[in-house]
Amino acid sequence: MLIHGWGMNSQVWADIGKALEENNTVGYVNLPGHGDVTNVSLESLKQIADLLAAEILQPVTVIGWSLGGLVAQALAKHHADVCTKLVLIASTVCFRQRDDWQAAMPQDVMDRFQQSLESDYEKTVKQFLALQFIGTKNSKQFSRQFQEGILNFPPNPQALRQGMQLLLDTDLRPYELACEMTWLFGAKDRIVPVAAAEAIQCLYPHSTIEIFKDAGHAPFISEPETVLSTLKAKLP
Repeated sequence: MLIHGWGMNSQVWADIGKALEENNTVGYVNLPGHGDVTNVSLESLKQIADLLAAEILQPVTVIGWSLGGLVAQALAKHHADVCTKLVLIASTVCFRQRDDWQAAMPQDVMDRFQQSLESDYEKTVKQFLALQFIGTKNSKQFSRQFQEGILNFPPNPQALRQGMQLLLDTDLRPYELACEMTWLFGAKDRIVPVAAAEAIQCLYPHSTIEIFKDAGHAPFISEPETVLSTLKAKLP
């Protein structure tokens, strides 16, 4: 099961998903208010996890990117019977800096994103897309491809606001998950800093951590072959 990130939709997985389908049954999720899902309700992670669990017929490996990683963790917490493994790409347990959690985005940066959503959400989404590839090879090309694919199915503005609030408010450190977990980080990520890798390893010593040195916030786009190899190794 593949779960996209904030402001995106399942189209982001087109290339990776097609490759995974060669040996696996792949399910694509559009979060509420994204893609072709018109229902807008991103008010709680548990609510989303409950909706997804109701559609899962047998235990699955859940691959979550960014905000989708938070949803994946919620699914593992509240529906452990249907979630056998987690692969979390450029995700974390807490996206916003706190006094005891510095490996995250500063509060003021996230506040500016939230404020700009209210004035010009389309511009904010484009800026967020560009941020994901800063410092990576072919950053302009990747950003343009993302914009073309994503903005053909623009997210609902209310879903964007709710999703941003989840990124601001959520702290999943108390979850204490026991399932098998693999965390994939981009060394050039401006949204989930690579320092989060060490913090996650301390929180979940049993998890596997991989860092992609030339990737930003979307390693499966900037380093697709390497990420695909990792994903295939984690699937049955």
